[in-house]
Amino acid sequence: MTVPILQRLREAAAALSEERVSMQTLAQAHGTAAAIGLVVWIQGSE
Repeated sequence: MTVPILQRLREAAAALSEERVSMQTLAQAHGTAAAIGLVVWIQGSE
């Protein structure tokens, strides 16, 4: 069973230790679909 997005985001926020967050951390918190969207966004900005 997959973990609901709100729970994943709360857990990710609780685990933050710094103000800045890596792209990898964001992708892990939001899941595979967000990671793919992030790659597409980065490619489009070049």
